[in-house]
Amino acid sequence: MLDSLAAYVLSETDEGLRDSIDLVRAAHLHGRAAVLDVLVRVGYWDVDENLILHREQIPQVFTEQAEQLAAGLATTRPVWRGWPNWSQPSIGVSDETDSEICLRAWAVRRRREGWRLRLRLHVALPCLRLTPDGPLAEEISGRGIRVDLPDQTLPLIPPVLLRAASFTTLEYRPALTVIVDVDASGDLAKAQLRRSRIRLSARVSPSENQNAVPSDVVGLVSAFR
Repeated sequence: MLDSLAAYVLSETDEGLRDSIDLVRAAHLHGRAAVLDVLVRVGYWDVDENLILHREQIPQVFTEQAEQLAAGLATTRPVWRGWPNWSQPSIGVSDETDSEICLRAWAVRRRREGWRLRLRLHVALPCLRLTPDGPLAEEISGRGIRVDLPDQTLPLIPPVLLRAASFTTLEYRPALTVIVDVDASGDLAKAQLRRSRIRLSARVSPSENQNAVPSDVVGLVSAFR
């Protein structure tokens, strides 16, 4: 019965909702707002329920089966042939919604041979633990993208896998690294993409990251073209 009322609230027309409409009339409810109020009162939805997600059929949680598969994959160690990043300390930036997740990191090194800075941008690789098919792969494919909303974030990949792939100060973990050499005027001198493995020297929040970047680097990167 409640599912029928929910379908009425989410629908923008009355087409194909004969049973729902009959139920609404029998309950002497007038309009979708009144039905929504009833669903909130009985605990079917929260008072701030995002109806757009329901209307667009965007899943808000992973199924129990997908969560179990993800938990098992999180304990595996993927094979990844990458260069250890020993020469330059890397700063990891934690996710805004989960401080245990750190999928981005950076490093800056000043150079003198024709350019001014070498920037390394590291991206973690949770995809290394995923299998190409199965229930978990299907759910991830169905989501397509990560959805960021003012009140919540709907991840593309289960958080347990994101945490397993996150950069840490304790051990080297796989990364895909973009290396960019920038001269004093902000012009690109050289760029390359390489496999790597990094261990963080520090981990900061997004707000702390703004203060971690040297001021001259900020100015140079803003001029980068």
